[in-house]
Amino acid sequence: MSEIKHVLGISGGKDSAALAIYMSRKHPDVNVEYYTCDTGKELNETYDLINKLNSVLGKNIRLYKSIDELNSPEKNPFDHFLAMYGGYLPSATARWCTGKMKLEPFENEIGTTPTISYVGIRGDENREGYISKKENIQSIFPFRKNIWSEDVINKFLANSNIQLVNSLYGGLSLNGKTERANEIIHSTLSSTFNQQQKLNQLLDLGIKEFNTAVFEFLKTTNYPLSKEPSFDLIDNDEILIRDDIFNILETSGVGVPAYYKAVEFEINGKTSSYSRSRSGCFFCFYQQKIEWVWLYEQHNELFLKAMEYEKDGYTWIQDEPLSELIKPERIERIKEEFPSEELVGYFYDPNIHPYSEYRLRYLDVEYSCNKLGIPLIEGSYNLEEWLKKVKGMEHLPEKGDRCTVCYDDRLDNSVQKAIELGHDKFTTTLLISPKKSQEKLEIIGNNLFKKTGVEFIFRDYRSGNGAEIQGVRVKENSLYRQNYCGCLFGLTAQREHQKKIMDEMFNPISKQILPESIEQRLELYKKRNTLEDDKKEYKLIKQRFLNYRLLGGKVVVNKEVIPSYIFAYSTINKNQTSSKIEYEKDGINYLAKDEVKIISLNTFNKFAQTKYKNTKELMFKSINFEDEIKLRADILKNPFDLSALIVIDEIIDSKYEIFINSVTYEDIKEEIV
Repeated sequence: MSEIKHVLGISGGKDSAALAIYMSRKHPDVNVEYYTCDTGKELNETYDLINKLNSVLGKNIRLYKSIDELNSPEKNPFDHFLAMYGGYLPSATARWCTGKMKLEPFENEIGTTPTISYVGIRGDENREGYISKKENIQSIFPFRKNIWSEDVINKFLANSNIQLVNSLYGGLSLNGKTERANEIIHSTLSSTFNQQQKLNQLLDLGIKEFNTAVFEFLKTTNYPLSKEPSFDLIDNDEILIRDDIFNILETSGVGVPAYYKAVEFEINGKTSSYSRSRSGCFFCFYQQKIEWVWLYEQHNELFLKAMEYEKDGYTWIQDEPLSELIKPERIERIKEEFPSEELVGYFYDPNIHPYSEYRLRYLDVEYSCNKLGIPLIEGSYNLEEWLKKVKGMEHLPEKGDRCTVCYDDRLDNSVQKAIELGHDKFTTTLLISPKKSQEKLEIIGNNLFKKTGVEFIFRDYRSGNGAEIQGVRVKENSLYRQNYCGCLFGLTAQREHQKKIMDEMFNPISKQILPESIEQRLELYKKRNTLEDDKKEYKLIKQRFLNYRLLGGKVVVNKEVIPSYIFAYSTINKNQTSSKIEYEKDGINYLAKDEVKIISLNTFNKFAQTKYKNTKELMFKSINFEDEIKLRADILKNPFDLSALIVIDEIIDSKYEIFINSVTYEDIKEEIV
């Protein structure tokens, strides 16, 4: 066997602890090194858990140190790094605590050794967690249906790998499912058949078979597992959820950390409860406000220590110092709002259009749930079925009967999911939207309560300064704030009222990502997630700019349409012109009218340093938008030039008829700095 290190990090939470026990029992032949990274500010329950695990596992849990205590003026890691950062408290956008005290010591300890890192993300969680960017570290998720990391799946299911995947499956015994496997494998990824759908279908066909194919694929890569002749977890087809985790801990004798156990309280005649949702430092800025109340009432001495860190405008909670949070009236309000309930996110939005917008909104909800430690479930995206339900209501206004159908569908589906999961309460984020009728939502929710017994939690977060608070929270957490309700009909009406182009519906055949398109926003927020995962500081800012959309265009020579590529920001008077070439210089041909410039494909290739064979290829697979703008400025020698610039295969000595329907307009986009 090759020299590969197998490691499992113990955070002090229930999932990593259960995974350690699971691996020691289920896969005893895998030589796993268990480790932890101490911040110096953990709850006592965390240290108790690690001590119990030491006994149950039969081997010591190693401590990966983040500081040299002997040479540091501060004797614990958190205070050491706090001093290094000038007293600047960690936050969601400056999460130096995790980077310095958890990730860096892990990666420093591993060095360049090929390493398999086992991660305790459950089967009922829809998130990836931290994935090292180091090529020698590969993450495995034993609790999930899909044990492989997203980067592996991206490579394995890429359209370019279809033939390879087909050959890998060809060597498997599929028990009469060969034809179905071929059908799935040869289905290319597209806007109507995404990677997650393909992954789910292959897993449903057979988890062990899928794992075997992926493992064989990895042998063609540089991943650490490529060096292993076999892998024990290939046959792993268990899917473990929250209840399984608690069962593992209880039956092992380790027990569930005390901070997970609900503590009851009474508020205004109602009994509720609170607990802590995650392990970590006692002052973790990710904990909910009810958890801060729990800390204040159950571990008062630790709460007071957390208060001592707040000074000079640095607070654990944005715009709310702990001294304000513990005022009796504030505690009462927090306890009334049910945040102590075990929350499960359910994303069911079949009306969102286009599909790229749906993916963007899901990405942002996933990001929020990860921050809050809330598991997220994705419902089905069935746009066609929703369109049938609202047929004939397309032109009704917002908050009208079409929206009522939408409310009915989404809340009823959510209730059924709550029943399936065994929950007795449900609510909806629709309540906070200014475009939704709270009155209708309350009626529908209460009717479902009467029908099913699942209580609808109604809260009016819009009254008072609710909208202002929402805006602050969006900004401080770098969240995506959509600028339309979601459905095609609402978008159409809104853009008509605004007298604004509906640029959300543009998707050029060139597959370029256009500025302020949904695709551009999707890339932006993926970058945000990457920066968060890498623990890098960033800021989302807004930028005013001149946007452009080409609605249509063509070039006609001798009454025949010829292949042409029209550069971005090309405009002509009255959308059409006709003229012959008047002048040529440096490969640029100037027409006699309307400031039109034409270049050959050869000239384009020289300027762009590309090797396009013909203009059609350029039309369907163009350079990216940013490069195109730079190229346009290089050719025209003027970044503010809005004249038409067109590429054709070869320059023709004849009259050109040119049609360009385009629009330029002021717009605002977000950027990361």
